[in-house]
Amino acid sequence: MKETVKKRVIFRISPSNRLSFPVLLNVWEKNDIDKEFEIIIRHEPLSPADIRTDDVILYSFMTSVLPDIYAEVKEINRKDILIAGGGPHIAGDRELPFKMGFDTIFVGPGERNFLQFGMDLLDNRPIKNLYQYENDTNSYSDFNDYLPLTTYMKTIGPLEIMRGCFWNCNQTRV
Repeated sequence: MKETVKKRVIFRISPSNRLSFPVLLNVWEKNDIDKEFEIIIRHEPLSPADIRTDDVILYSFMTSVLPDIYAEVKEINRKDILIAGGGPHIAGDRELPFKMGFDTIFVGPGERNFLQFGMDLLDNRPIKNLYQYENDTNSYSDFNDYLPLTTYMKTIGPLEIMRGCFWNCNQTRV
């Protein structure tokens, strides 16, 4: 009997995003999505030799590391992999990531977005270009449901007591 090879999901960890990914991984762990993939935590930059056909690569970044992310994505971008991104830079600039080679982006708090993305991957549904947080009356219920803890990383992030800008600076709509 042939062993089924799991799709690899590579979390590209950097000093500036090391606190973002534990809570997103916790979302998948609590919903048993992680068990269906080979989860890879990667601290070093990726090169084409590191990538397999059908890999999913996840980035979260702020503007200050944009040149590094751009160089890495440019080097590894291929049609047979999926490159996804989120984070502060993408929240404020939704066009540049696609020009850089990203296939899908996440905007807003990631718990719901990332859960939907994982379910879409798992069920082989089409991956949307944009997974956007929708502001509704239950919008912060996810905030209490997931902790910044994961079995995949030794990092324990701080608990959030407030999400986003106090003055709602990034409440723009596309």
